[in-house]
Amino acid sequence: MIAFLDVYSRKIMGWSISNSMSKQWGVAALKKAIAANGKPKIINSDQGSQFTSAMWTQYLESENILISMDGKGRTTDNTRIERFWKTLNTIIFISTQAIMVLNFLKEFKNILLITTRKSIKLHINHRIKDMKNQLKIKLLNMNFINLT
Repeated sequence: MIAFLDVYSRKIMGWSISNSMSKQWGVAALKKAIAANGKPKIINSDQGSQFTSAMWTQYLESENILISMDGKGRTTDNTRIERFWKTLNTIIFISTQAIMVLNFLKEFKNILLITTRKSIKLHINHRIKDMKNQLKIKLLNMNFINLT
């Protein structure tokens, strides 16, 4: 996953997801971000292979975009984008957990409805049997029917 963050506004200017971190993918994502939001004056990145590749640096130079890279071992240089990744991961985790809970509740509701329907049907059947038995007893007491 790659994202381009405007440091001033903290707005994500572009992003992309890929199953590989290739230089072609990085440049394509950057071109898409530039097409959508305009060309920045400076691009800051870490020292990942896609950002140190000739393809990446040549594209930035051809567009007259200044290249800025984080220092090796300087985790504070990319704090803003790392904060975005943390927020995104939290949102995804919470969303996933919420979906799991909602699916569980939905399934529980279905089980409850089925159980309740069966219980109601059984209850009604028992009541009907009881009423029939009571009616038979009353009719027997009035000698309307003969069971022998």
